Formats: sequence, structure tokens, C-alpha cells
Amino acid sequence: MKNMQKVLPLIFVFLSWQAALGQDAQQPKPEAAQPALPDSAVLVTIDGQTLTYGQAKILVENRLAPDEVSAANRWIDIQLKYQKALEKQLDQKTDIQFMVDMIKKHFLSYKLDMEVADSVPAVSEEKALEEYNKNIARYTRPMNISLQHITVQERQQAEKIIEEAKQSGAEFDALVEEYSQAADKSKKGKIDRLNLETAKRQLGEETAQALKTAQNNDILGPFLGIKGFEVIKVVSYKPEEVMEFAKVKDGILQGMKGQAAEEAKTKLLDELKAAAKMEKSPDLLKLEEEAKARQEEAQKKAEEARKNAQPKIGMGGN
Repeated sequence: MKNMQKVLPLIFVFLSWQAALGQDAQQPKPEAAQPALPDSAVLVTIDGQTLTYGQAKILVENRLAPDEVSAANRWIDIQLKYQKALEKQLDQKTDIQFMVDMIKKHFLSYKLDMEVADSVPAVSEEKALEEYNKNIARYTRPMNISLQHITVQERQQAEKIIEEAKQSGAEFDALVEEYSQAADKSKKGKIDRLNLETAKRQLGEETAQALKTAQNNDILGPFLGIKGFEVIKVVSYKPEEVMEFAKVKDGILQGMKGQAAEEAKTKLLDELKAAAKMEKSPDLLKLEEEAKARQEEAQKKAEEARKNAQPKIGMGGN
């Protein structure tokens, strides 16, 4: 009973405090004052139970409160509810006892993970530069282009449209309306935020390659595309750009440190599992197989949905 009374507040700490933090996220946070208080200073007492300034700081450090004042006021609310819960003997319910035990274990395992992560050595800038050069594609912004297009079936007609489009005062919107046979004619043939790969899928390889060296307001074509010959007007164009190492260095260092920490935590857990006397029941093994099958089926359906959702350029009337 005594152990239960010591541990039961963890439920309120994890549930009540986290819920309140969600509300705090909506509020502007003023810069907190730093009172000159020793950790032993008592902030509040309820029926002999005390909260010290040092304990309030612990709650803030563990991100269970934004500041010591909020920590103290929430501690009051939680302590009062906790006492009422004991009066109602909620601590005697088997399901609550189980959850108290699991929350305690979860918190301690979380702290162990933090210790493991903190023990991982810092990543050197030389290693970060090596990662940058090895995976330069990760740090390259792809081409980003917005355009209008006209799709027709005959190259000769496409060439005629290009001549008209290059004339002074020509309105490409009007040309789309007059000539285009693509399904997006009603949207004035506009396609936004294309990169090289999406341009290949939607407009064909020849068009995509031409777009690599395009400039704003260029009239391009004709190109043999997916559904016919394409005439292109470039609305906006941003070429492929390699981000400078100095601009991504901090992110690389943080990412490599995080990856090393995850690897260290996984290694520790694998070692613990190997050393433990653990046996999964046939029932659990069967449930795991069923869960795996459901997950694979869900992934298959999600992949099919993504493929079906890819934009397609069709011909009008088809």
C-alpha cells in the first residue's frame, strides 16, 4: 500500500501534466524570471506533503511543466486529486495497479535511454563533412518548376502554336483554351511544383530534359510527351541547388549523433534480450504473425493508393 501511494501520482504526472502542456503550447511564453531560491525551499504544502523548488525544477527539466510556477500550481491540482483518488481506493484496482507499475517502468526505461544517448561521443565536423560529400544528393534541392502546357496530336500543329505563342501580345491562356486536348485544359494547362521526376512521369522524358535548362517565360517545344506533342510555357523556374555545407552542418551533426544514439539503444536492448530468460507463448507468436500480415496488407493498399493518386494527364473526351 505504501509503495502504491508513492507511485500512483505518476499516472497523474504523465496524463494530467501532458494534457496541460498541450494547452500551454497555444499560449505565448514570457521570459521566466529566475528567483534566487535554494533547491530545498518549500513552495507549497498540502496536508504535510511538500513541493520544493528543486522538485519543481526537476518537473521543468523533464518537460512536464514550462516553468517552476506552473509546476507548483499543477502539483497542487494533482496532489488534491491524488488524495481524492486514495479516498475512493482507486489504488486498490488491479488495472490501475498494473498501469502504475508500467508507467514507472516506462519512465525508468526512458531515463535509461537518455543515459545511453548522452554517453554517445560527439560527432566531429570532419565526419559530418564526409557524410555531406558521400550523400550530396540528400543536400540538393531539386529543380522546381511551374508551367502551362498545351497537348495536341500533330507535331505540325504544335509548331504552329509555338509560333503564335511567341508573337507579341500572345495570351497563352487563350491558346490553351483554343488548342489543348489535355484533361487539365479547364485549369489553363497549369502544373505547379514539378521536379525532374514528376516532369518525366507527366510530360515525358524529352520535355523533362528540356526543362533542366529552362528560364522564366520560355516557350518550349514541341516535345513528344505521354499523350501527344507538348508545347510548354515556363511560369517560374528554380534550378537544382546544392546547399552549402555550412548551412546544413548543424543538422548533419545532430542527425549523426541521433543515429548513433539509436544504434546504441538498439544494441543495449538486443543484449538484454539475449541475456534474458524469455519465452513467448504460442498464442503471442500467432498474434504477432496476424499483426504482421495485417501490416503488410495495409502497406500494400497504401502503396496502391499512392500510385492511383499520382497526377495523370489525359486527353479530353477520353
